[in-house]
Amino acid sequence: MRRAMKRIPKIEFPFRNEAAATVIGEKILFLTISPDDMHDDPTQHPGFGKFQTFGMRPAYTSEMSQRDAIEMLMNDPDCVPLFFSDHRSRCKWCVADLSSFQTALVTARLKDAEPEFYAINGVWIPDQCIRKSYTGQDGLSRREWMVKQAESACVTYTKWCNGDVYGYEAEVFGLRRGDDEEPLKARAYYNWAERLHEDSCRGIYGWEAAVDDLRFAVRKLLHEMNFSRRAISAAMKEAA
Repeated sequence: MRRAMKRIPKIEFPFRNEAAATVIGEKILFLTISPDDMHDDPTQHPGFGKFQTFGMRPAYTSEMSQRDAIEMLMNDPDCVPLFFSDHRSRCKWCVADLSSFQTALVTARLKDAEPEFYAINGVWIPDQCIRKSYTGQDGLSRREWMVKQAESACVTYTKWCNGDVYGYEAEVFGLRRGDDEEPLKARAYYNWAERLHEDSCRGIYGWEAAVDDLRFAVRKLLHEMNFSRRAISAAMKEAA
């Protein structure tokens, strides 16, 4: 069946913790993005790895002695040194300067002394799922590939530690009007109304990623509402 070329008004996208409403004919679309405070610690899932610190201990990770950390980094080539910082209740995890790490090890061996690390205070430890996953992907050496996995894990773990995890909800209801025949745009008016279309997702890392996923969901809902691809593209372009 040919889809009708109906015009869609500009889709209103939400700010943080606020629902946005768009009236589309005799229907209304509500969009919401909110923090997902209940999302699990990603280090508890296979294929992510563990984060451990030495010298300082954030509340959300475990600590190991500096000697144990050094021995692990020296003896297990799959482990990656990390640098952790915390400023104004916002933390950041990143892969440490690998050249300075190697320099510290060489210097310590020449002096027959303990290595001194100035920009390393953590270790990323891959689990067995990660260790078994390396097959020479992308032409990288095993060490290079492990560093890439650690970098990716640092980005995700930083977002989780900072509460930068979100969920979205997209809902379509039949439009209700007040006594003055004006559309009722507050979400509370539809608490007991039947949803005509809906989509939701939780556990999205980063605000931008949540907005991108919500935009995809809106396209899907508009398609279900029998709008043409051209009309959907025009409405989403206006909402950019």
